[in-house]
Formats: sequence, C-alpha cells, structure tokens
Amino acid sequence: DHRDLHSFPTRRSSDLNYSGAANWGGNDRPVLSPDETVLYVGLDDEPLYDTAIIVAVRVADGKELWSYTLYVQYGLAGLAVSSDGNTLFVGTNQPRLLSLDTATGAVRWSAGSNVFPYSTRFDFLGRGADSPPVLDEATGRLYLADNWPRAMRGYSTTDGTPLVNFDRTFDEFVFSSDLSKIVFRASTTVFAESTECDDDTDSDGICDDMDSCPSTDLNDADGDDVCADVDSCPTDRANDMDSDGVCGNAPNGTLWFHAES
Repeated sequence: DHRDLHSFPTRRSSDLNYSGAANWGGNDRPVLSPDETVLYVGLDDEPLYDTAIIVAVRVADGKELWSYTLYVQYGLAGLAVSSDGNTLFVGTNQPRLLSLDTATGAVRWSAGSNVFPYSTRFDFLGRGADSPPVLDEATGRLYLADNWPRAMRGYSTTDGTPLVNFDRTFDEFVFSSDLSKIVFRASTTVFAESTECDDDTDSDGICDDMDSCPSTDLNDADGDDVCADVDSCPTDRANDMDSDGVCGNAPNGTLWFHAES
C-alpha cells in the first residue's frame, strides 16, 4: 500500500491521503497523544473490507511515524491512548482488542473472540453517536459496548480479560467525569450504575459474574482449565501426569515420556 502525508501551511494541520480508498471517520476517529505531538488514525480499507490500518502521524509536519495493518472483519471500534502516551488501545468490531507500543507500533498483547464469549461485535452506536473505548487507568479497565447482545463491559488493560459486566438494555450512555458511574438511558428511563463490582469474592478485580474462578485470586494460574482452589497442582500445567502424588511429569529423577500420535 502507499500513503502520502504532507503538511498544509496552516498550523497543526496535515492531510492524510491513502491510495486504498480507506475510510476515516465514525468509530475510527483519531486520538491525540497526551502531549499533542502525535495523532493516531484508524483507517478501514473498504475495498478489502477485512483490513484496517492504524497510522501514527507526527502533528508538527504530518510525517507518518509507523503503521500497523490489522486483518479483521467489520472494521475498527475505536482507539484510546494511555495518559503516559506509551500505549495505544485498539478495539475492533470482530471483536478483538489490542495494545500497541506507541513508539514503534509493535503489538504488546492481542485478545480475540476466544476471550469474549459474550460479545458479537464492539459496534454499539447510540442515536447516531459513536461509542469509542473509554479508558479508566485507575481500575485498569477499557470499556466497550456491544450492540447485540446489548451490553457494556470493562476489559483488562493488561491482557483484555473481561472484568466487569453491565448487562442492561439501553439506547445511550455517558460516563461521569471520574468514571465511577455510568448513566444509561433506555427509552424514557434514565438510571446510573456504579462501575464498582457488586461482588468480587476473591478481590482479584474481576467481578464474580465475569470470573471463571470466583473463589481464588490465582484463577487458573497454570492454564489447564482448572481453578487453582480445586487444582491439586495449581501452578503446574503438567499436574501429576504419572500419578505418583508429585506435581510435574518427570518427578523423583525418573524420566517420563509423553508421545503423541
């Protein structure tokens, strides 16, 4: 692909031209770095449909600093940048979440639909207004809304894990300035909800209704799909494969081989 960036003579204004007929607008609206020196732009490539491009543009002269191409259906759901300017969060309508290094555009982490079992797309549009991600660094959450099924959720800024769920029917929403409440409107009804968990039994920051292991803050530490509080070997994915009462697959100096056909 080919992009030409050149400055207008007016102060802090530049023109972004992309030969692939990409779409810039709506939930792809650009965001500025905290020091206002870099503009991050999301482009949906309409001819290819399943391609989106994130571009970092230097505000002073319109120079492209880096770009990152995403192969994702349904386009982008918006961008959010951390207060220290080091991280760019990207939501897509597939759904998918990414964390990018703002210095290079490199991916720090990516979470796909396998961790979003309740989501179809991050594509909520309320009364014609777009719904970009809302970043709450105090709680380490990135809030995005789903259109169907209609819901608002907060996802971890560390790895994209769903942390909190607001399973409500609503037409519009707005966050309070301190992000401690969300005000929803559903038809003629207006109501507010705290962004705090109703219940977080193990105090791990994941609300119980979104926590697959609500009774232990270790959750599934070894990734074997067994919660740590009922896992005989909570930090060893191999568990006790040779049934000798010792965690691991080669205990007591004995070699243990596992062959897969």
